[in-house]
Formats: sequence, structure tokens, C-alpha cells
Amino acid sequence: MKALTNILWLLSAVVVFGGKPIPYAPAPNDTYFEELWYLENLDVNAVGHGVDMKARSAWSFCRGEGVTISIVDDGVDLSHPELTNRAVPELHWNFAMDTPDGNHLIDQHRHGTPVAGLAVAEGNNGRGVIGMAPEANFASWVIYHTNQAASTFVPGSQLAKMFDFRMDIVDVQNHSWVKPGKALVRMTPEESLAISNAVVNGRQGRGVVMVRGAGNARADTRNANYDEYTADPRVITVAANRPDGRVASYSTPGAPILVAALGGDGADSLMTTDRMAQKGFNQIFFANDLADYVFSGFGFKGTSAAAPLVSGVVALMLSENPALTIRDVQHILVQSAFHSDLEDADVRVTPAGLRVSHNLGFGQVNAGTALELASNWNGVPPAVRATNRIERTSAIPDAGLKVHYSASGGEQETVIALPSFGIHSDGQTGMLPLVYLGLATNRITTNLTGKAALIQRGVTTFYEKIENAARAGAEFAVVFNDTGTNSLDLMHGTEMVTIPAVMITQEDGEALAARATNENVTAAITQETATYEFNITEPLITEHVRVEVDATHEWRGDMRVTLVSPMGTRSVLHQLNPDGSPVNEKWTYMTTHHFYESPIGTWRLYFSDEGQGLNGEVRSAAIEISGISIADSDADGLDDGWEQANFGNLASGLADDPDNDGYSNAREQIQRTEPRVNDTILAVDLSAWREGRIRLNWPARNGVDYEVLATPDLAQPFEVLATIPGGFPRAAWIGQVDATYKFFAVREL
Repeated sequence: MKALTNILWLLSAVVVFGGKPIPYAPAPNDTYFEELWYLENLDVNAVGHGVDMKARSAWSFCRGEGVTISIVDDGVDLSHPELTNRAVPELHWNFAMDTPDGNHLIDQHRHGTPVAGLAVAEGNNGRGVIGMAPEANFASWVIYHTNQAASTFVPGSQLAKMFDFRMDIVDVQNHSWVKPGKALVRMTPEESLAISNAVVNGRQGRGVVMVRGAGNARADTRNANYDEYTADPRVITVAANRPDGRVASYSTPGAPILVAALGGDGADSLMTTDRMAQKGFNQIFFANDLADYVFSGFGFKGTSAAAPLVSGVVALMLSENPALTIRDVQHILVQSAFHSDLEDADVRVTPAGLRVSHNLGFGQVNAGTALELASNWNGVPPAVRATNRIERTSAIPDAGLKVHYSASGGEQETVIALPSFGIHSDGQTGMLPLVYLGLATNRITTNLTGKAALIQRGVTTFYEKIENAARAGAEFAVVFNDTGTNSLDLMHGTEMVTIPAVMITQEDGEALAARATNENVTAAITQETATYEFNITEPLITEHVRVEVDATHEWRGDMRVTLVSPMGTRSVLHQLNPDGSPVNEKWTYMTTHHFYESPIGTWRLYFSDEGQGLNGEVRSAAIEISGISIADSDADGLDDGWEQANFGNLASGLADDPDNDGYSNAREQIQRTEPRVNDTILAVDLSAWREGRIRLNWPARNGVDYEVLATPDLAQPFEVLATIPGGFPRAAWIGQVDATYKFFAVREL
């Protein structure tokens, strides 16, 4: 290690070019650290196998010291050697029995121990695994009844007691649970009041940070907006993604999702702590300690796993900067998250220059960037609100999604359609030439640019057919049924299609196919809606938007509700699903997708009905926008004083990046940094990665390549060792320790 120390000293003395380098924490000595791909997804040869949480970058700041997380679950195995030293016995509580006991009390309960391990498993103890915040403490709070095999939640009165329990000591609450069901899920008024008490008055007025998994019900077409626990701006709702960055196949989508974390999928599970003595998920006997961990085929998955990873990151942030409020934490998570699956058609760039989707919110949390931001964060001002309400009854047009077509320039004809579960046309597409492709089971060689595709159902999946058309350039697809002359079916498995697609009946499709074969047919997808327009005049930097709807409908699952901001961002609040329960009530939706936008102007709320024969109406609607008060005469989301002070005029845009550092004006305004000066110029760190390997990392920009250079002597020229593609916010290079080289440098090409 002496030679490596010299390299580190020489690097610090010679080739750091300004700014603050971010070190990389040493690899922990925990036995199975190399199996924890979600923390660092590199093999022994430094080859990356997907995204990870960048844990070692975060651990260079802190490891969660002084922060306490409550694991709200079915208990924790408090005898587990990875958890014993992290537990705070006086904070444990069983809310079913009202006793100070945080253990699992029946064999069927085993969920909380893996959750706890992901958040706080002790690190550098020469055994097992390590949690995201390995020096944070935890309390186990039990919210499941323990006197029956079929566990149920404690009543609302006890959940209310839980939400503000020990809010003076507990900093973060982890909620890896959702209430099951296909209908809307409500919390009691007492619970909502307790949450408010905790987030307003907890942590000495800075607010208890509540982190909640979005749920694992994507296959049931659930949405985070159908659950008051997840559709709440006072909590951080977390989705799950898999190692390649794509949303996990089970992860419940929705506009309330703020960020995501790795949750496993398919064969990719998360290794973590498990109940001991074959009482957990892993019930196989091992001669060593592997029986105490869940891994591989027994591995832990779900938004239940993603949430404690984010809770651990939040604990690190609060340890590094205890002054952070819950809103500060939300802002930092928004700014530190990233999307790596840009093939997801739902990912859009907001007017503030951020990527967002209904699948992963603002993307996967980067723990290193979150800690870098937290270390220098200036708190955001108190929140203010702008509201508007419209008391008006409007009928929702029945079966409003339609295909309009015209053959050989004749009169337009109309057929009823059902949408895919992917991107939606919302409004009206162009009237385009319609090309009949048959079954579309193979690659399509016809150029469909500027055209639409008509496809028959059968042989292969909806997704494959629609994507074959999309790859050929089609703007949208119309799929007709091959079973039941007048029946329409939901097109399951289409969440990731990249063009709008709808289904029409077999009868309508066969007639349309016959005409498209013999005539020139043009077609468009249209959407009939009831529309409410809200005029907002208050200048704010938007954070959360809530929409209260008082509506009736005979079949809740038929409804589609979307919100479009004055700056053009669309949030899907309610979409087609199989819930056949009637609606006759008020419900409040929430969206995070408008962070940093200006709310000034007209917000449009669209209601449509995508089933046939069952009707509904809207009686009233209201909007509430929370955010930061500013002076904004040009309604661009930038404070006039900030623009004048930094640019001398009001001509700058929200997404502009004049200093080309990767941070838009929207971000720099919140961070209170200098938007014209790139103050992250090539600050290079050299750290030990593993035995015999060193790691350089530096601030980087998208679309820029960097050269890594080295020399044995400053009197000799530097040699190029590698060319590394840049990627915001940081790039890295890992290489062998070589006695030939003592000095390293990084150069932007």
C-alpha cells in the first residue's frame, strides 16, 4: 500500500485541477459484499453489469452515524448478528399488542428482516452483508396482527399512533407495505393528521422523512394514485427498477412516484439478511452462515427492497447534513436521480431539463450524487400553495376513444377502441395513411414513416406486433381482435410499446382491413373528453400538484384522467383498469412530474371514458399546487431577481445550461449556485478500488469523451491509457496499480 499512498499524495499535489474531488470509500470486508450488485455492480475485473446505487461514493461522506430509521413491518429478527448492534431496544414497538417488542412473533412473519438488512446491516464486521447506511440505527415497529396465520394490518387508530411515534428521535420511517385490493385505498383522518404531525413537527421541526414502496401490482394494472398512502406529497414514493435500468416487471406505476431504486426482477434478486434458523425465506440448511441470509433463488425482490435502499440513502443524507428538512430531501433526490433506460417511451424531458416517467419518477437514486448535494445544500424556503376550484357538472363522453377513418377521400367513419397500457395518444393523432400488415409477426420491410399500421391479433404478443410496426416507422397502430366479433380485450403486456396503439373489434377490423387492401385509407386516433381549466396566477417554483375530483361513474376502471400544465407536461392520474366498482365520491390525485415548472397559466384537466355502455360525470374539480414563492413576471419558473443578478435580463430559460456543467438553470436556482460559471471543472480523485486496482473519478458531461493519462516522471510526457465516454454527473476509470506510472491526469477531449 505504500506505493499506492505515494500515488494518492502525488495526485493530490499535482493533478487535481480545481473543485472538490469525491473520494471512493474502501471496499468493506463483509464476506458477501461482491454479491451485493445493487450497491456496486462491477465484477472483479471492473466490468459493469448494469446500474447500481453508487454506495461507495456515498460512504466516502458518511455511513449514517447518528440517524435512526424505523422499519415499519411485521417485525425484525433482533438476534441477527448483522442487526443486533444497530437496534435501539427502547424504540421497538408492536402496535398490534401495544408492547415494546420488535421481534417477529409468528412463523409466517419474515418480511421485515430482509428490509432492515438492506437499510442498516452492519458493515465492516467481517461477515455477511452490508446495508446502505451501515452505521445508522433502527427501530422495529410491528403493524401486523400476530394472532393469526393470515396477517392483517392493525386498525387505523394504531397506524395513526405509529406514524408520529417517537418523532423526536426517529428520523426516517421505512414503509415496505401496501394495503392490497383493486379498489381505491383510503387512510383514516387520524392517520393523515398523525403524518402531518410527524412531517411538520418531527425532528425538531425539520420533519420525519417517510419512504414508501409504490407496490408490486403492475400486473393487476394498479396505480400509485389509487392509494392515499402512496399518492401523498408528504412521503417519498419509490418504484423498483432492474439492473439494466428498466422498471421492474411488477413495480406499480403512477405520477406520485418520486424516485426509484434497485428492487430485483426475474433471476436478479437482492441478497440481504434473513430470519435465522431456517425461519425466513431461505429455509435450507447450510454448514456456514448462509442460512442467515436470503439470496439467489430465495432472494428478496420488490418495491419492498427498493424502499429501504432509499431510506438508507436518506439516512446518509441526514447524517451528513442534519439540517435538511423533508422537502430538502425530496429536492435532493429529484436532482440526484437518473434514467438509464431511455428506450422507455414514457420517459420525457420536463421544461426544467429533468427526465421523468410514470414508471420510475425522476429515476434511480444515485447515492454518491445525493451525498455530494446534501453536503453543501442550502435549505429551501417554506412552501406556499396556489389553489383553484371549479364547481360544474360535466358528463364524461362514453366510449370516447375512437378510430376515425376515411376510404378514398370519402366520408369519415368511426369505430370504438381500447388503448394499450403503453403511451397514449391523448387528444388526436394526425390523419395518416393506414397500411394493413396482417399478423405482423416478423420484421417489416415496408417504410411506414408518416403512416399508421393496421394489425390482426394472433400468433405472437401484442408487444411484438406493435414494436414491429414501430421499428418500421409507424406513428401509431390499430390492432383488431381475432376472437369475438364485437368484443374488445385489454392488450396486456404493452406497457413498454413505443407508439400509441389501440384495439378495435374483429368485425370492425376485418372490414377496415378489406378496405385498406383495396383503397387508400387514412385514419386517426381521437379522444373525446370533458375538460376543466384552472387559471393560476401565483408565481411559484412548483413542487407537488394535487387534484381533487368529485365524480360518479358506474365502472371506475373505465376512466382516464390526465392533467396538462401550462408548460405542456402531462401527468396521467387515472387510467383504464379492471376495477368494476362504482364511483360516487371525492378522490385526490397527486403528481410529482411538474417539479420546478412555473404554474402560471391554464392547467387543463381531461376526463375520458374508455369503456362502453356505463356512464359517469364530474361534479367538481380542484387543483392545489405547492412550491416556493418567487417573483416571476415572465412566467418562466425563474425568479426575476435571480435572473437579473446572474444574466442582467429575463431572457434565460428554465432548462438552459449556460455554464455547460450538466445542471440546468432550474437546478442551479434551487442549489443557489452560479449558473454562468462551471465550478465542477475536472476535480479528479484517485482512490483504491480493490487489491491491486486504483479508481479515478471526475465530474463529466454527457456527449464528451475524456482521456486518462499517466507518466512515471513529470519530466516525461503523459501517455494515454484509456478514452472514457462521459456521463453526467461523473465518470470513472479503474486500472491496475503499475509501478511504471506514478502520476495520473484526466483530459477532456
